[in-house]
Amino acid sequence: MLTFFVPIRIGLPPYSSAVTQGHRASRAGTGARFIGYSLIGMLLLGSLVGCDRAVPPPPADRPVRTLILGQQTQGGSNPVATEMAGELRPRLESRLGFRVGGKLAKRLVEAGQAVKPGQVVAELDSQDLKLALQTAQAQARSAQSERQLAQADLQRYTELRDQNFISQAEWQRRKTTFDLAHERDLQAQAQLQQQQNQLAYATLRSDVAGVVTAIDAEPGQVVAAGQSIVRVGVNRAESALDVHIAVPEQQLSRWSVGQGVEVALADSEVKSGWYPGKVRELAALADPASRTFTVKIAVTSAPEEWRWGMSARVRHGEIAPRATEWVVPLSAIVKDSENRATVFIYDSAKHQVKAKQVGVVGWRGNAAALAAGELAAGTEIVIAGAHLLRDGQVVKRLSSVPK
Repeated sequence: MLTFFVPIRIGLPPYSSAVTQGHRASRAGTGARFIGYSLIGMLLLGSLVGCDRAVPPPPADRPVRTLILGQQTQGGSNPVATEMAGELRPRLESRLGFRVGGKLAKRLVEAGQAVKPGQVVAELDSQDLKLALQTAQAQARSAQSERQLAQADLQRYTELRDQNFISQAEWQRRKTTFDLAHERDLQAQAQLQQQQNQLAYATLRSDVAGVVTAIDAEPGQVVAAGQSIVRVGVNRAESALDVHIAVPEQQLSRWSVGQGVEVALADSEVKSGWYPGKVRELAALADPASRTFTVKIAVTSAPEEWRWGMSARVRHGEIAPRATEWVVPLSAIVKDSENRATVFIYDSAKHQVKAKQVGVVGWRGNAAALAAGELAAGTEIVIAGAHLLRDGQVVKRLSSVPK
């Protein structure tokens, strides 16, 4: 703490104007000196506190992946393979449904559950079908009684005709009555058998051995005859494995039945690699919601650890670029503040990137086509990490992809 001493003259008149003015001047000078010393002390204290703070390290160079235009290509362009996401599905999938309509009373299986041939998977409310069966049984018994009565009459009238007690015409009428009763009996028996079948149809059983892949109806729902209740995928021992992908209508012309592709699991932790596949079927109509076409790809040599429902990747050849354009991945294109397409050019000498506006002449699936006149062959551009860069930033190149 600083202590200030103010001199005071003694012996002067206490109320003289000179003394009063001297006191005022002395107090003013003392206040000014106090404020100045206080500011110096605060500055010194701030410098001492600042010395204790560690200097932050310089930011690390941002890693990027680059691509060299024009290398190992024909016509000065960069082919880029198209990779699409899909789902593993069974080749054969049975949609099980009741052969009669009614209210669903029970569903005895869940998605993912294995089923055997003949196993019960669902049941309908069979009360109405049981009543119809009782009616058919009563009609069958009535028709059988009428046939037996007509048969007994015919037998008696046959004996009377042989003894010439009745005419041939009378016997013929009894014969016709018996024939009608016999046919009605056969009709009643057929209706009874039909009602018995209808009652049996109220129990839905699996026809194949497999796994339930989807549930299409819940208990309490009124279903129509033939409506899908559950879907069962046939075991891989009896059915091959397919991959289903959704192809936009702009790319449908690049797919054809019998075309070869490569398939791999989307999960990188499963080290199974790429396996050959072949396009088996192209949908004739587009999905009304997504406006995409379903393409089914057969994979015959898939490993056993592949399971239905897993996500897969399908690599479909390469895009054939034109000689007047560069085809680069979409990740190389970023938008600037004015929403213009921009790429970052890598300077290997300075390890810096420079932003350059480019013109996009078209889209090629997962790639973009750039005008070849704007970028020279041999230009190295950033294709991974470009969205985090700024013009002139120092970066660390991980690896370049010569194309």
